[in-house]
Amino acid sequence: MEKAEVNGIWCHIIANFFAPLLVGKFDYVVGNPPWVAPEHVPKEYRDSVNRFMKSSGYLQPYEPRFTVAKARFPKAEAQYVACLPFMAMTTDRYLAPGGGGLLTSSLLKSLNAGGFRESMLKGSLEKVLDLSLHTSIHEGALCYAFAPVFKNSEGTIEDRVDYRFYMPTGDLQSVAVGEEEPVLLPQNWALVKSELLVDKNSKRSPWFTASSGIVQIFRKMQQFPALGNQYRINMGVKPAANELFFIEKVESAENGLVVATNLRRERFPIEKDLIYPLVRGRDIGVLSESAGEQKLAWAFSHMIRTKNGNLWPNL
Repeated sequence: MEKAEVNGIWCHIIANFFAPLLVGKFDYVVGNPPWVAPEHVPKEYRDSVNRFMKSSGYLQPYEPRFTVAKARFPKAEAQYVACLPFMAMTTDRYLAPGGGGLLTSSLLKSLNAGGFRESMLKGSLEKVLDLSLHTSIHEGALCYAFAPVFKNSEGTIEDRVDYRFYMPTGDLQSVAVGEEEPVLLPQNWALVKSELLVDKNSKRSPWFTASSGIVQIFRKMQQFPALGNQYRINMGVKPAANELFFIEKVESAENGLVVATNLRRERFPIEKDLIYPLVRGRDIGVLSESAGEQKLAWAFSHMIRTKNGNLWPNL
């Protein structure tokens, strides 16, 4: 490395790595931990972090206690969000009285982050900055962010929390990185911690992200029998209409139309120009690795073919 003239940078990296340990605790720690899904990191690293996360208690899942519905999602419950290890380590090693981080707002809702939510309620949570609608925070990535601001000290379930939900003005998606950012209008309200809980019987419960008046409306709705106490539920709300709009087969027709067959086996005429190829995240994977480079394999779901087997349109 000395001969390659790249050795000097390591002095700065090592100094930066050890500096927090030598300086000690900090009054405030502010950060933006990575949100990458853990399955995209090497297995050895993932396993070691999994062991650490289990000891932190952050991954204690929230399990809805329905009378009838008993469906569980073990893979989701065992999974962790990549920013959580950084939050656990920061709180344990570096944080004195207070701090915060920019985190994914899925932590407010997902079942497998119940332990993290419980720790937030046990601590002194001062405010929540909810930027879920400001989806252009990171260039080239669609993200839903929130930032909890808390002290590394004990709190009570009856503490009040300043909740700030930022309403964007204008078209956020049209703002390029480096240009003037749009104005964000905060809607402020204060909630007692217990009001955050969808399920008041569990501190691991998902949170309401609404003002007190809206929460009270949901509380009235909760007085009716829950579906999970009436029916066996194997899937949550499914808003997609893939069976209607995903096409398996296209046949030639006249007057600029084709006859399309969707996943429901329904046949209907449609303009040729309105049919497009589809590729989804699960269709992208690693085909091979050579010389340290990964080649991605792209596969099209529900390839549209004509009667003679050729791709249509010509992709």
